[in-house]
Amino acid sequence: MFRLQTALHVGVLSATYAVLRLAAFGPWIQELAVFLLALLVTSFFIDALRQFLPRYVIDHRSDKAVFVTGCDTGFGHAVARRLDALGLRVFAGCLFPDGEGARTLQRDCSSSLTVVACDVTSQEQVAAAVVRVGALLKDTKLHAVVNNAGVFTISEVEWCSLDMYRRLFEINCLGAIRVTKAFLPLVRAHGAGGRVVIVASLAGRYTIPGLSAYSASKHATISFADGLRREMHKFNISVHTVEPSTYRTPILSESVLEGTVKKDWDAAGEEVRASYGEHYRDEFKVKFMGDTEEREAGEQDLRELHAVVNNAGVFTISEVEWCSLDMYRRLFEINCLGAIRVTKAFLPLVRAHGAGGRVVIVASLAGRYTIPGLSAYSASKHATISFADGLRREMHKFNISVHTVEPSTYRTPILSESVLEGTVKKDWDAAGEEVRASYGEHYRDEFKVKFMGELKNARPASKIYEVVDDILDATVGVEPRARYVPSAAVTLRSQLIQSLPLPVVDSMLESRACPPTPPAAVIRQRQRQLKNPYTMPQKPFLKRFFSVPHFEKPPPSPAHDDHRPPSFAEAPEQTRAEVSAESDHAPHTLSEAIAEENEE
Repeated sequence: MFRLQTALHVGVLSATYAVLRLAAFGPWIQELAVFLLALLVTSFFIDALRQFLPRYVIDHRSDKAVFVTGCDTGFGHAVARRLDALGLRVFAGCLFPDGEGARTLQRDCSSSLTVVACDVTSQEQVAAAVVRVGALLKDTKLHAVVNNAGVFTISEVEWCSLDMYRRLFEINCLGAIRVTKAFLPLVRAHGAGGRVVIVASLAGRYTIPGLSAYSASKHATISFADGLRREMHKFNISVHTVEPSTYRTPILSESVLEGTVKKDWDAAGEEVRASYGEHYRDEFKVKFMGDTEEREAGEQDLRELHAVVNNAGVFTISEVEWCSLDMYRRLFEINCLGAIRVTKAFLPLVRAHGAGGRVVIVASLAGRYTIPGLSAYSASKHATISFADGLRREMHKFNISVHTVEPSTYRTPILSESVLEGTVKKDWDAAGEEVRASYGEHYRDEFKVKFMGELKNARPASKIYEVVDDILDATVGVEPRARYVPSAAVTLRSQLIQSLPLPVVDSMLESRACPPTPPAAVIRQRQRQLKNPYTMPQKPFLKRFFSVPHFEKPPPSPAHDDHRPPSFAEAPEQTRAEVSAESDHAPHTLSEAIAEENEE
């Protein structure tokens, strides 16, 4: 399979390059441009062709187990059934373990499928699920965790309540984080080859107006998966995201969606309802669900405000397994929900300004690509950028522009070493005993050294004007851009990183951020293998008779050649007997030869 994919890559790249090369003759810069374009086109075609390549299933499935969340209905329900049919031990996490979906699984699947109560928003239920799965594994190992549980809603930013934002983050993002962190020790015990699968969404790649809250939660989820993949590489645990478009599953129930739209609309302020009007709200529902009711709009009369600048934020460093859920919540509450809270509160005043009002959100380049050790911070900034993208597309109808300023790291008080050391110590102390034993204090100290060294290489405080100038241009500039990345060099670097294939980005960011010292669990595993070499795959031994290889089954003889000397097998029987008799008396080892020489 690997050879087929490699040959396919080489073939498509060669063909693409040859076709494009015919259209561009010139100096080396054109050669480079054509080659880079060929790489991009190749990546596009490979992704498309991969859908048609055969897929193979792992062997020894009966001794592997998989835990799947959200198995009551939809994707999770179907995944649990398919895995059970393939012969794996399946633990189906259900929100309602006595509900219809759970009963259907128990009735239609084999006895090796076990329904487990699992509300991904409850730390107690997730911890109980870990205990139960661990007790039932016996001789099998937990091969994978599939995070599928999720909720969906439609609502524009100004109608969507902060409670709905919190609910989406709590289930879609923090739910996946909670389950993954809880089950990682069992997956790591599987050894090399364990997997974490996270069902995200294409809405986590680009934000559609009306899906801003949902998209923000999925952007954060994908950012978490990217960071986790780069951090788990050292344990040989792979992390995968499945990003479907919309499918008509129970998550898209019209009655449920209509209920959430009504609830959000009723909870919105009077000014918001008057600014949009019930006619617009109903047209919005028509666009998403096909409803047809119409009503009239209202009036507004408020003071004017030209712009809102969301700059408040906090920063931390911590690997996924050490970082507490409280820290994830704090980062989301300040970096993302803080910006949402302020923006929603001030939008009526900005809208009263008329055409030309602006919203400026200071995000981070960590909201574009996730560096190992910054997973929690990056997830909050990915969500913030997703919110800004959705808001920009929704506010276009009011002629209100939305802008993001995405700086790299600057040596500001937010990067205080004492504060960061304190948060790392707090997270490390709060982590479980198994997590601390798996990483080890030496790895933790190397992690701090690595990051503190990187932060010392941050842009100096004297360069803060780069960020300030971009914020001012976004606020009062004549032609503001939708996205600012302070510093031309940083802009070029970010564009290059985002244009590279994901495996290349993973390798670059891992080498930049991960300590050179492997975690304690990896060191112990290597030591066990060195102490007991028979645990390693054995290669066939090559037996030797003097200096000539002796095979248990002789290799095929070469074509007959009258000029070559006869082989031992072709020699006369008397000659072979003489050679064999001599070989019986010949020393077989160096020590025997020395002993005979001393006797003489």
